[in-house]
Amino acid sequence: LDGETFDALLEAERKLPLERLLPILRGIAKALDAAHAKNIVHRDLKPENVFLARDEGGVFPKLLDFGIAKLLAGGEGGQGGMVAKTRSGIAVGTPYFMSPEQARGRDLDHRTDIYSFGVLVYLALTGTYPFDGDDHISILMQHVTADPEAPSARAPELPAGVDEIGLQLLQKDPAARPENVRTAVAALERAA
Repeated sequence: LDGETFDALLEAERKLPLERLLPILRGIAKALDAAHAKNIVHRDLKPENVFLARDEGGVFPKLLDFGIAKLLAGGEGGQGGMVAKTRSGIAVGTPYFMSPEQARGRDLDHRTDIYSFGVLVYLALTGTYPFDGDDHISILMQHVTADPEAPSARAPELPAGVDEIGLQLLQKDPAARPENVRTAVAALERAA
């Protein structure tokens, strides 16, 4: 593929304006929602796992590294009553992008990826993680207990409406997050 990883783009540019970010988010949303429709939870969504393939028609994000993805098993909650079973107390993923339930080693459903998508959006728009710390444990604890600062507090140039959807993606309660990733991208498009 011709292109670069999303983290390489963010490293070079630090943050992206919403109008430039939206085509990338649409592609990620399409891939995540397709995985969720097949009862697959990625569990490690982060810029390093998004490849931005390019051609004369634009940017085509490709979601990579399903190495720790889980096929959902029957159970309560989640999309269609499905949850990913993980050994109790085991947190798997990248601390900066882990949902509160993932940080606690709890059963997961597709909404854990929606939270990680929220962290990715926050990072791309502000140039900062919603939670940072000196070690992985402090970062994980913030995901579980702290409220993130509004994106516009770190990037005042953001259009009105971004804060609402940005903070909804990062809700501690999975039921308070958007129902799917495309819904969140549509709200960002309206804000733009």
